[in-house]
This record gives sequence, structure tokens and C-alpha cells, in this order.
Amino acid sequence: MCKYNEKGQTLIEVIVAIVLCSLILVGVTKLIASSFTNVDFSENQVNASSYAQQGMAYIGNLHDTDYATFSGDIGKKFCLDDNTPPDFTQDNGSTDCVSGLHPNITTANGAKYIRSIDLVSGGSCSGNTQVTVTVQWNDKDCCPINSPTCSNQYCHNSQLVSCYEPAL
Repeated sequence: MCKYNEKGQTLIEVIVAIVLCSLILVGVTKLIASSFTNVDFSENQVNASSYAQQGMAYIGNLHDTDYATFSGDIGKKFCLDDNTPPDFTQDNGSTDCVSGLHPNITTANGAKYIRSIDLVSGGSCSGNTQVTVTVQWNDKDCCPINSPTCSNQYCHNSQLVSCYEPAL
């Protein structure tokens, strides 16, 4: 009968166990890192949605309290920062609200957002005013801000669209 070297089998078993444990630890580490990334993205998305809702509330208040100004702004695009009261300034015509892609909202954790508001006569609102509030933000999935070689510096956005009837 053939006898096996039991020490050799034990060593192979230990090596296999170490390799399996290493693979499991690498998988768990990647899962945890992915979770942190998802938490950051979710936080930015919640903030962007909140900024969009605040922008829509600002426009709704303008519609209800100063319809002459509201109706005079139809057909224009505006930037709305987070100051109190907010700075509601007409866009200079760029497609990203602010020339040079400078953020108009920066949070305590350093996240950077651009909030723009479009007032359009009609649109999908058939005879009423369509208001679109767009909040864009930058994170590690986007190009660095002010990168001269990249046009996708704010690669995420949250958007609200609402219709406003003429004031009575």
C-alpha cells in the first residue's frame, strides 16, 4: 500500500484556505468601497433634488406674488444660487447656465452644483408656461471642473418640470 505524506496534504490545505480567505476579503473590501461610492452619489442626488424643489418653489412664489415679473421672464433662462434671498440672474446665453461652468451652489462637504431655471411659453404645457428647473453636479465620475479638454464636467443632473397657468 502507498502511504501519503500527511504533512504535505496539510500544507496544501492551509494554502488553499489562505487563498480562499484572501479572495473573500478582497470581495468584501470591494463591496464596502462600492457601498461608500453609492452613498456619496445618493447624497448628491438627494441634495440636487432638494435644490430643484427649492428652485421650483421660488418660481411658484414669484408667479403668485409678482406675476408681472414672472410673465416678463418667459422665454429666458436664469441661474439661481443658494443665497438668501437667492440671486436670480439671467443666464448669459451659455448652455450650462453660467459661463465657464462655475458652480452657483457649493455645499459644506465641497459638492458643487449648478441650478438653472428655464421659463418657456407652451412647451409641453399647451398654452401655459413650462418651467424647468435643472440641477447639475460634479463628482468623481465626471471630468475635473474647469478642465480645458473635457465638456462633461457636470455629468449628473436632476430636473423638475411644471406648468403654470396665467394669473387671474
